[in-house]
Amino acid sequence: KSDSCPVLFTWNGQRFAYVTDFLGAGSMGELGADGRTRPPRPEESVKIEADQLVPRDGHYVLKIAEPMDELLYLDYLRLMVLDHPKDVSVYPDERFAEEAPPSQDLLAFRAKIFPVQARDHRGRDVTETLRERDGKTVDDFDARSWLGFAEDHWVELDFGDRLAKYGPHDRLFLCLAGWTDYTYP
Repeated sequence: KSDSCPVLFTWNGQRFAYVTDFLGAGSMGELGADGRTRPPRPEESVKIEADQLVPRDGHYVLKIAEPMDELLYLDYLRLMVLDHPKDVSVYPDERFAEEAPPSQDLLAFRAKIFPVQARDHRGRDVTETLRERDGKTVDDFDARSWLGFAEDHWVELDFGDRLAKYGPHDRLFLCLAGWTDYTYP
């Protein structure tokens, strides 16, 4: 499928595998909702899992492709390898937002609080689908006649009493992995 962003592939020990697209917020001349040109955000942090990047002949090998007939202005890349305890998850502060741009800070978490239940917009239980980052997604919504449009849909998370021990001054983060098909209208 064509994508309007550069795409990243890494050597995973057996083959080059797709990791993600990136620099989606770096486009120049993109119109915002108010009709003004949005300023491009030229930096982005991409998380590569340990099993996605395995040395090949003693070197890490990454490939970047530009699948559409567009220009990619890229002048600096940095690979940061983090050694951390197995019970700690590390994520870059990365999001596609205008109001509160990402800080690029690294966020480390030990405690994970999973919802007791998750229900989609039709009331179906999707808890097990969301439990692991395994490529399975909540995607049972109707597409509209225009490519890239779908009916309004959501997931409601019920944490039961799992958040009761946290107070209003405790820092909690909601971490989600997902994607949106914004390359179309």
